[in-house]
Amino acid sequence: EAFIRIRILGIDRQKKDMYIKFNAETNLPNFHHASYRGLSRSYSEFALLVSALSVTCPQSIVPALPLAQTSAATDEEDDRLIKIAFQKWAVRLTSDPATIRDDETRSFIESDFGYTPRAKKKSSTGFSFSRSSRLPGELEDPLTAAKVSMARLEHVFHDTSKTLDRVSKARRTAATAVHDLGEQVHVYALAEPYQPLASGFEKLSHVLKTDADLLASQSVSEQITLGDVFLYQSGNAKSAKDTLSGRDAVADDHRQAVKASIQKRRNIEKLKSASSLRSDKVNEALEDLDEAQHYEETLARRLQGISTNLQPSLTRHS
Repeated sequence: EAFIRIRILGIDRQKKDMYIKFNAETNLPNFHHASYRGLSRSYSEFALLVSALSVTCPQSIVPALPLAQTSAATDEEDDRLIKIAFQKWAVRLTSDPATIRDDETRSFIESDFGYTPRAKKKSSTGFSFSRSSRLPGELEDPLTAAKVSMARLEHVFHDTSKTLDRVSKARRTAATAVHDLGEQVHVYALAEPYQPLASGFEKLSHVLKTDADLLASQSVSEQITLGDVFLYQSGNAKSAKDTLSGRDAVADDHRQAVKASIQKRRNIEKLKSASSLRSDKVNEALEDLDEAQHYEETLARRLQGISTNLQPSLTRHS
């Protein structure tokens, strides 16, 4: 069975970008070597790979790139979480038979002086692809229904992440206020001449400071385990939605091609019913029909291939 295995070794942060170090192994014949050691690619290059694969593999849902920065309290913990996230991402990417065989993936691994994609994503117009009208039964199509669900999940996950961020900030503010109160009570304890009362103030100060530490810790943990996860899954849902929208665009092109073929046939029928037939007009109409039918068949095969492969890709993505 064909495979590419990527093992993330570590994260190297530099001023301009973050670099991910990794090893790669493969048994694919289009690679020059079976093993690649000590590779390093910037976060920007990984982003270029994701963008290129979304163009060259329209039948596959490419997982969203992990966040460049987490909500971890320290740089060491941040690097550890990013390394784990990139390892999971690499496993998901290389589990797709289309992406591992794509030339962009080979170029990404084998490039000696940095990765430059050949395929480039079309510039966004600022709005998601959508159609105002649907054909009968189209909403029952599982891939169309999945696109609608992914669009909803994208917004729900993003809004949830923003809400959790506000809650986390509120907890940090509360932690600071409780800690300041603990410090103030400690001052009272030092100034209190009556020892039993001073001891009570000291214990209350300790409880308040402990509570403040717990609030601060909960704020960070909650943001890492929930906030960052929802933010990333919002990007994942967007990746799936965009891929499924690309299939919709191909379906629309095919629908227009079918209409064009029908119109060409009608034109030939009109020529047949004409009082006088010109051979050059007939030949031109037949050539137009043949070209239209060929384009229609090409789009039909492409649409069928994308739809067939998107089903398992969507299952893996979900």
